[in-house]
Amino acid sequence: MRRPYAFLASAFVLLAGCATGDVSPASTPPAASPATSAPTDAELPAAAGPERIVAGSVPVRPAQPAMAASFRADLVADHCVDRDVPAPSAVDADLVILDRTYALAPGAVPPDLDAATAAGLTGSSGTKLVRQVLTEDLAAMAAAWRQAGLNVIVESAYRSYASQSATFNSWVARLGYGAALARSARPGHSEHQLGTALDLTSPGWGGRFGDWAAESPEGAWMAAHGWEYGFVMSYPAGSQDLTCFSYEPWHYRWIGRAAAAEQRASGLHPRQFLERYVSG
Repeated sequence: MRRPYAFLASAFVLLAGCATGDVSPASTPPAASPATSAPTDAELPAAAGPERIVAGSVPVRPAQPAMAASFRADLVADHCVDRDVPAPSAVDADLVILDRTYALAPGAVPPDLDAATAAGLTGSSGTKLVRQVLTEDLAAMAAAWRQAGLNVIVESAYRSYASQSATFNSWVARLGYGAALARSARPGHSEHQLGTALDLTSPGWGGRFGDWAAESPEGAWMAAHGWEYGFVMSYPAGSQDLTCFSYEPWHYRWIGRAAAAEQRASGLHPRQFLERYVSG
């Protein structure tokens, strides 16, 4: 790279020669005086520049904590508006955001679906499809139900896009379109399409307008302990402005034990928590 200061010095010498008429191709430079010698390095002034750091003079930097969350891409502020925007990618597919704006494609199907019998569930619960990635935690949770003397029933698990369309239309027929939007997700917007969401119930509990967490021991147990097995309540009470859906104490989504513990400790509603894991 050409040094600018050397270039300017040469220009100044040329200009000075032109002014005195001494510059000529045939000109012979005057001989140096015998008494004059080049200055040594020690005699030259210190060059300006960055301070030289001697090895070992800087303390070792402490180990930095691993960052679980990735760069957060901008998300729409009005996510409870009904649109069909592709769900933003997440650092982990199990943490993808779905709501009334963000959706999965109609053909999106989990690659590892398996019957819940793989988790030791029996009866109608065992026929439901879930992702294999959660079967170990589901099996451990089902064992805890039995140990506590509880009878938790998996009423619904994976739903395809077409199946969710039928479910949503049934709510529209029952409540009207406007009211159905708060009670059920339009196709593509349901967490059930992920294969990691469960709708739970228990014998004797009668439907979708009560408070399962308060009206049954099974619901109370899930509200208190579901997170210990990686399952979080997606739509808790008082969070409709954030989650876009009404309170659903029976709807749990598996996000993994570590993430569920982190979400609980954060105090954030699930929708807010998942925003931390949107990738750029």
